[in-house]
Amino acid sequence: MNDAIKTQVSAFVDGELPDNESELLLRRLSQDFDLSQQAAEYFAIGRAMRGHRGVKGIERLRYRC
Repeated sequence: MNDAIKTQVSAFVDGELPDNESELLLRRLSQDFDLSQQAAEYFAIGRAMRGHRGVKGIERLRYRC
């Protein structure tokens, strides 16, 4: 996984990725197990850091994977 993809996943997890890019990333996540695991880790880290139970975008990720 290259740095550009990691940055894109991080922006998605933070709710900062534009919708059109999110759709493309979601397609890629549904086809790439390692990348989807990385996204899940980012979500978990974000939740832990923020103390939130829900994170914007997690339902779309779950729906697609």
